[in-house]
Amino acid sequence: MRKIAIMAAGLALAQPAHAYQDVVISNVKAGALASMCERPTDALNMDPCNSFIVGAADALQYGRMVCIAKPDGYPYVVVGVVRKFLADHPEHHGLPAVAVVDMALIEKFPCKKAR
Repeated sequence: MRKIAIMAAGLALAQPAHAYQDVVISNVKAGALASMCERPTDALNMDPCNSFIVGAADALQYGRMVCIAKPDGYPYVVVGVVRKFLADHPEHHGLPAVAVVDMALIEKFPCKKAR
């Protein structure tokens, strides 16, 4: 069952940003995630903000949706990228939180297509 949920999340993340309304995912909005992420914290402190980001990033990395070449300091990198994206793009706060994590990480760590 868990594998199915992970695969479904991966498929949901594979859709273009406008298609997120067409898939069934949690109702956690990016604005709620942004509110959880307002307080500065150590990226290794798994508060609700960081836990959500790292969990979504792990699913994206596992599903090869993002390609983070050097995972040294992985939690610091993904948390920093997503927190900055959330702060810089309040226009996306109405989208599902996982969609915004997806956008932030794909923008920063796109996978190069095999030729």
